[in-house]
Amino acid sequence: MPMQKLFNFIMCNRYSNTMAKDAMRRLFAIDASHDDLGNAEPLTAIFPKGMAPIVGMNDDGSRWLRSEPPAGAS
Repeated sequence: MPMQKLFNFIMCNRYSNTMAKDAMRRLFAIDASHDDLGNAEPLTAIFPKGMAPIVGMNDDGSRWLRSEPPAGAS
């Protein structure tokens, strides 16, 4: 099996997130006003190109929680 196919096989479906949104906010000290995750369901499988919760930080040091990065983020 070529190395690229082996790598793709190994990496897929390695991660999951079954933590409740409120627990994520407490764990990462996110204020409820910066929670834009919406009605997130538990994810038993997170794929490389799939959606997943993202925790980020604003310029003022406050953290945010979203399902996709803000516009213009790299």
